[in-house]
Amino acid sequence: MKRQLIFYLLTFVFLSCGVKETENFETQNEKFEIPPPEKKIDPNNLIGFACYYSGKKSNPVKLFSKLIVDKNYSEIRKRLEDKKPAIKYLAIIVCKKLEEKGKVQLSEREQNLININTKSSEKITICSGCTNEEELSIEEMFTESNFLKKQTESWMNEILK
Repeated sequence: MKRQLIFYLLTFVFLSCGVKETENFETQNEKFEIPPPEKKIDPNNLIGFACYYSGKKSNPVKLFSKLIVDKNYSEIRKRLEDKKPAIKYLAIIVCKKLEEKGKVQLSEREQNLININTKSSEKITICSGCTNEEELSIEEMFTESNFLKKQTESWMNEILK
């Protein structure tokens, strides 16, 4: 009998505790917002010259640095048709710079690709270390709102000596 009485008392205590907690929670009328999911960045569609804590160049910048150093200009020209917007953007600016320096002569087809790609709304993630990260279209990359514009020009001038 004592065991049954203790069982009923404990059950009552536990049930009443749960009700009070629920009532208190409902009377507070607090809203809890769930934070948005962490943004996943495609490292192959990222342009930056000092990305993340390490301060390293992004994958597309490393790729084009190597292609330029190796003077693999035909591969750079092929990249005007790449699927990744970051690669297309770098191909555009590097091809223009190479033509300006007299290192390549772009065909009419390549000029047309450049004109089409510079008006593209495809998005590229750009970064400057950990402090600033944006997503811009290829078209926006050619505007003054691109905070990497000066860094991009410095990188090209340094590597295309």
